Amino acid sequence: MVKALLTRYTDLRDSDEMLVAWIWKTQVDQMNYPQLSAEKFFQMMAKGMFPSSETITRTRRKVQEENPELRGKKYQERQAKQEQVKKDLGYK
Repeated sequence: MVKALLTRYTDLRDSDEMLVAWIWKTQVDQMNYPQLSAEKFFQMMAKGMFPSSETITRTRRKVQEENPELRGKKYQERQAKQEQVKKDLGYK
């Protein structure tokens, strides 16, 4: 699911919060809860009915490691600045 979402929605590549929310919402929709209250959602979460945010973000990192084309703009920006940082720190 993570790979499919990162492929389809490029905004999710740079936002773990949006990715987690999207996955949880998708699962709520699949459970057919059109009017799920926050209280019920948190009860379900406490029972382990949704993957943890840590699991989702760990999966995102692995998917992006194996599929560089799914990395976000922030990754590209960090990589572009890497050489200047190395130079500033005195690395070759």
